[in-house]
Amino acid sequence: MDKFELSVISKAAAISAIVTDVTLGPNSPEFDMNESGVVKSGMLLLNNSIPDNSPTSKWNSLDEAVKERVKKFLREEQSQREILDYKQELLRRQFEAKKTQDEKLFLQQIEEDAMRAKESQARLEQHHKQLAQKAVNVPVNAISHVSSAHMTDKYIKLSRLISGQPVEVGGSTVSASRHPQGVAFCKNLLAKKFVAQGELTVSSKPEAAFAIAAILVSLWVQFPDFGQLVLAHFHRECPYLVPLFMPQVENQSNQDFYKSLGYRYSEQGEVEKQPKFLKRMSGVMRLYTAIMVTRLRRQDQNKPHPHGLKQAWRWLVCMLNLEPKPDICATLILDFLEVSGYMMFATYGKEFQKLLHIILSLTGVSSRRPISAPMHLLPTSIDSDTFQWDFAEILRK
Repeated sequence: MDKFELSVISKAAAISAIVTDVTLGPNSPEFDMNESGVVKSGMLLLNNSIPDNSPTSKWNSLDEAVKERVKKFLREEQSQREILDYKQELLRRQFEAKKTQDEKLFLQQIEEDAMRAKESQARLEQHHKQLAQKAVNVPVNAISHVSSAHMTDKYIKLSRLISGQPVEVGGSTVSASRHPQGVAFCKNLLAKKFVAQGELTVSSKPEAAFAIAAILVSLWVQFPDFGQLVLAHFHRECPYLVPLFMPQVENQSNQDFYKSLGYRYSEQGEVEKQPKFLKRMSGVMRLYTAIMVTRLRRQDQNKPHPHGLKQAWRWLVCMLNLEPKPDICATLILDFLEVSGYMMFATYGKEFQKLLHIILSLTGVSSRRPISAPMHLLPTSIDSDTFQWDFAEILRK
């Protein structure tokens, strides 16, 4: 092997040492570096290995080739590092995206679970409402004066319901106290149902008013707040029980005005006919009046009547002080007198006779009689399941 080959091998070894130093770092013990970062021992080896008698052109060309190989190696290493960094960044982004997606799926799952829980709660509440409605409707619809035991049974069931105690309904048990507003809901539902019985049952079967009123008054004595709900529904269904004639205010439509008077509208927007309206109001009035004349139970005799004859006197006096309205005034006064006339006369005597004289005087003066019916029926015999009397006989006393 000649000197030139030896010099090439030595130089290649030096270059390899430089590359190794790049990999191992500048503090490698195999090579020393000056302030410029040039490997001293390697350069000395290269310089000492160059033969003085070698051709300069060959050495320069070989030196350039080695440098290019080193540069290429460094470029490849840099490229690999960049590729590795890119892959790491790509993995990081994929991880963040997966994490974000998982969080979105988790939040979506929570929302779906909350929605299902809400729907389940709504179905459960709807089921409880249906049971409560059934617990109210069944006993109230079955009220009749067939026997004392029958009336007591219906009273006990309704009393237990609105006091929050368990009640058996169609094989299921319902307790209003299970829900924070359950008792209040059942009381309002029962009050609304009782008032509805006036227009649904009493309007076509007047004698049913006394049996319904008997249970209603007993519940009213036990639950005063229930009685206030009953009054509210009475006044809402028939504002003439206040008594009050609602005026038509400015910019109020005819439909809203008639609804405030108690009229109802069909789905086609047609107001109910006058005979149907008067029949409904008559049933409500009879039930309301039956409440005022109903006596308390034996065990409640030491308690005041929650809505007794004083309220009946107040209603009649206030009604006569108002400007009469066609049809409705005569209908309600007649229903009131048919139901409460006996008790009113037995309680107030000649004072009640004075009111009857006022009513008859109004019917006898045509200029002051804007009502059309049925005021002429007043001085006729009145018959009910509890009393029979004659207005003319009372007036003669």
